[in-house]
Amino acid sequence: MLGIEGALAPLEETIQKFFLPALLEEYAANLTALSPLLGLGVGKAGFGVPGQSDTANGNLIASQLIMGALTESLVERSPLNTDVYSQGASQIQKDCHWDCMIQDKQTLEDLKVASS
Repeated sequence: MLGIEGALAPLEETIQKFFLPALLEEYAANLTALSPLLGLGVGKAGFGVPGQSDTANGNLIASQLIMGALTESLVERSPLNTDVYSQGASQIQKDCHWDCMIQDKQTLEDLKVASS
């Protein structure tokens, strides 16, 4: 799991230095202060472009947890209880979504403090 941030660093750098400045017609240096806002979801007045290295580990862990039972079933050639699997995967997604909401709330609070 460690090192996933490094693997995504070139992608994040390209998004921050080239894509967003071109999209917003603004210099990259001017967008640095807006990066927390850009990471918020569209419904929260953001662009929904979170820093990839900020979310990589959480997404990787969630993916591994969700796929664990399925992978085990395939490797061992054993039946998969799809009801239990679906419920577990759904709970992991809800937990992940909840964590994102908490992070977004903190980001909004930090932006509020920074703007006052």
